[in-house]
Amino acid sequence: MKTRLAQRMTLALAAVALGSLAGTLPASQTLTIPEAPRVEQAPREQPRLARELPLPQRDGRVDAVLAQLLGQQSNTGLTRDELSDLAETVVETADLYDFDYALVLAVIYVESRFDAFAISPKQALGLMQILPSTGEWMATKLGIPWEGPQTLFDPSTNVQIGVAYLRELTDRYGRLETALAAYNWGPTAIDRRLARGADLPRSYAGLVMEALQDGSS
Repeated sequence: MKTRLAQRMTLALAAVALGSLAGTLPASQTLTIPEAPRVEQAPREQPRLARELPLPQRDGRVDAVLAQLLGQQSNTGLTRDELSDLAETVVETADLYDFDYALVLAVIYVESRFDAFAISPKQALGLMQILPSTGEWMATKLGIPWEGPQTLFDPSTNVQIGVAYLRELTDRYGRLETALAAYNWGPTAIDRRLARGADLPRSYAGLVMEALQDGSS
């Protein structure tokens, strides 16, 4: 059965089609479009299961991350809505790769001070300061569309790639401290140091841990 709205739309279309005939009718004769019959609809009962299910609760961690991002908003170059989307990405991506979201924020703080459009002297880009070559490699691996280096200026994409890369390094070296050193220096440099038994650089990991403990992020 057609609804009242559908019936009125049909009649309106008919009126348009018949409009061209109006000029051929005598002045005393007019076209009358009958009003669509009123269709009474019984109120639809909400399914019992839907009534009993609780409303989904917003993850409190997202609100915590958003509060921290808003505290850095002047640095980010992002709107509140963009920060809200970024907060969700940080929590979801940290969960996906088994990191604490606070660690992700600490890396972002050390790398870019939350500037989504930061460019380093070595051309590392965005929040997590990712080199385009690394970004393209990881994007291909993750199935993320790559549209050139500017892809890394999308905050959520940058975090997805950066956290996935940090997980790649953590799995490779087995220790977060070594993974952080490789994130900063590059895995080739770290592999060479490991091969000759040299000490690993610790300053970068120290900065991340300091930001994590002090809540600088």
